[in-house]
Amino acid sequence: MNTKMQFEAMEKALPYAAELMDCKELKEFKAKMKDADGVGNGEMMMGLMPIFLTKKPQAVFGMLGALFGKTADEIAEQDWEETKQLLKSPIINDLFDFFIFSVRMARNA
Repeated sequence: MNTKMQFEAMEKALPYAAELMDCKELKEFKAKMKDADGVGNGEMMMGLMPIFLTKKPQAVFGMLGALFGKTADEIAEQDWEETKQLLKSPIINDLFDFFIFSVRMARNA
């Protein structure tokens, strides 16, 4: 995939990522973690995953769909093994790297 195509996919994923980042439950979770000392990764995961799995699954499906040229419904209905393979794709890491880069740029602007 060339850079232009990757940027277009990430642009389509942005509204879903924004929905996840702006949800009340995630903001509450982030505030709780900010005030917690010595919180383990397991505890963090146990607080974070329910937000994605039960509160905002459509946003996760939509983000994956946008990145991989599918609809949210197609992602939701596809076989779990196929979804696992998508989650292992370098595109996922590229998306996170790009968001981190964007946040740094915004912070320094």
